[in-house]
Amino acid sequence: MREHNTRRIGRGALCLLAAAAIAGCQKHEPSPLDRAAVEKALTPPSPQVLRVQADALKHPILPATKEDLSEGLSPDGAAVVAVLMNPSLRSARSKRSLADAQILQAGILPDPEFSFGHDLPYSPRGQGLIGAFDLGLNWEMTQLISRPARVKAAQAGRAAVDLDIAWQEWEVAQAAKLAVYKLRSQQERLALSEELFQRLRENTALVRQAVEKRLMTEQDLAAAEAAENQAEAALVAVKKDLRERHYALVQAMGLPADTPVTLRRGIVLPTKLTVPKASELVKDMDQRRLDLVALRRGYDSQDQTLQAAILGQFPKIGIGPRLGRDTGNVKTIGYSASVTLPIFDRNQGVIAQEKATRQQLFDEYVNRVFEARSEIARLVANVESINEQIRVSRAAQPALVRLLETYRKASERGQADLLSYYTAWNNVTSNRLETLSLQTDLVETQIALELAAGLYRLEALRTAPATPGATMREVPK
Repeated sequence: MREHNTRRIGRGALCLLAAAAIAGCQKHEPSPLDRAAVEKALTPPSPQVLRVQADALKHPILPATKEDLSEGLSPDGAAVVAVLMNPSLRSARSKRSLADAQILQAGILPDPEFSFGHDLPYSPRGQGLIGAFDLGLNWEMTQLISRPARVKAAQAGRAAVDLDIAWQEWEVAQAAKLAVYKLRSQQERLALSEELFQRLRENTALVRQAVEKRLMTEQDLAAAEAAENQAEAALVAVKKDLRERHYALVQAMGLPADTPVTLRRGIVLPTKLTVPKASELVKDMDQRRLDLVALRRGYDSQDQTLQAAILGQFPKIGIGPRLGRDTGNVKTIGYSASVTLPIFDRNQGVIAQEKATRQQLFDEYVNRVFEARSEIARLVANVESINEQIRVSRAAQPALVRLLETYRKASERGQADLLSYYTAWNNVTSNRLETLSLQTDLVETQIALELAAGLYRLEALRTAPATPGATMREVPK
């Protein structure tokens, strides 16, 4: 009877523990990766929903916009849409869930260990003896020592993930903003190329008439036709590049490739850019650039991880109560304690690994700062150089226009041939195309400089404080 009770006690304890374990387990919820799920994820929201999301956007650098996208797309509007819609950011944002899980895991203490033993006497001397059992509950308490450091490391890691995501969003936003300017530049290039082709076509027709009247030679006609063909080939190339610019813009915004895009009126490419000195842009740059702030948070996380590894070199101590009965029916109650002897493994391997990782993060941060400073200095010099090139190119334009007007009046009086007149006209168009290319280079350099300095607009450096509290708003969840 007593033997039966002993077994019943053991079975009851095991069943109780199993039921508690099953009750705390989570159930698997399937999430199929099928075509319907993918299409649903890629379907853009309605313009009304997108407008509400754009108005509610909270980002450390990128401001929310109240623009009506139905009136046309501006550079700022494209930047906000890209942050909201670009699929490449979804995988980055999923890191937040992983970071939250790491915080949860860091705060969880180890489960207690339950042990049950049952001994049955089997020798002839065991007659009159009863079965013995032993119940024990043991818990490793040394996890309490390193728990604060592990939690702090996970929390700092979560902050680093938020900032890293915000930096990626910022890069995507800048790429979309640049894509708008490049599309506008290509539209203006298309207008100039169409004008040039039409003019050369008219020139070819006039030369052909002059050849028929024996006023010009066949060589003149061949030259005119060659110039027209060259202009037509250039026009076809410009149209191809315009389509590429369109696809680049909608891809940067995360919209389907066949999405029509209408740019807002009034988008003008700059002809001169006044930028602060490189020393001003470098000052407090480490407080503005989200990737640098993220690296510092990551370094803090790794420092706490190293601290947890150092605390983990203490011997593991387990303690808990025990309840037992021997074969002579003598019942006992007490406790058990276990301590590992730090002879071979004193966690030195983990400590060395975490220390090396911390040093690697430090070196990466120093290298990132060095690269940022060098990039800012290079871009500031490029801005000054492009400003000068645009000035020279625009300064040459009035003389070319005056020469064109001179040839036009002379040709009307019969004092100049049409070929010279159209050549002067082509020189004016070529000058405008060259200036347009330089303007595109200037806006591209400007956006690269804003990205390197961690500024949405360069003029914001003189109007906004450069402290984390003033620039770091809530990162979108």
